[in-house]
Amino acid sequence: MSLTVDSDLNIKVKAPLFVSEEQIDSFVKKNEKWIKDRIDRITEMNKSLSLKPVTAPFIGEDIAIRRWDKRKTALSGGELYIRDDEPEKERAAIIRWYRDQAENLLNKRTAYWSEKIGDHPEKIRVSSARKRWGSCSSTGTVSYSWRLITAPASCIDYVIIHELCHIRNMDHSPEFWARVRTWCPEYEKQKKILENCSKKLMKEGWM
Repeated sequence: MSLTVDSDLNIKVKAPLFVSEEQIDSFVKKNEKWIKDRIDRITEMNKSLSLKPVTAPFIGEDIAIRRWDKRKTALSGGELYIRDDEPEKERAAIIRWYRDQAENLLNKRTAYWSEKIGDHPEKIRVSSARKRWGSCSSTGTVSYSWRLITAPASCIDYVIIHELCHIRNMDHSPEFWARVRTWCPEYEKQKKILENCSKKLMKEGWM
């Protein structure tokens, strides 16, 4: 069985046909705290979405947002200039800008680390994944969420190293983590920072 809470706060339970209503009710009751926490987070996120963003996280820093009358979204003098529009349209414009930045930076950093590690992906893809910063398929395709561009540079490199190491080790065996540690000795610290980044993105309505 599984539980989800969507952006409209609808609670959905998926269960096999043979599971009884009593079992489903028991499952929901056992997860009441998780449901409440999820509803609180989504409610907070929805409030953020209704407001015009004041700052936007970018490579570990919060950059100020300025409005202008041009359609183009541009970074200048450490500030992000966007067209003055409705909140959801402004966020959509920033996300398009994020994706462009992610495509550029992640391709460059992946090429850099591929040369050092010695494992090269068959393909690099930038996705809209919410639950994963990155992934590696059995065919050698490495995918990154555009949201990774909001994390500090050290975390971006860690995720790249993590996925490149999966090209040779598709599991999370001791051998895999040993290879990750070779190229990123403080990977556990980076994982904790990414957890905080995820919470921040959720709170500010970017997840």
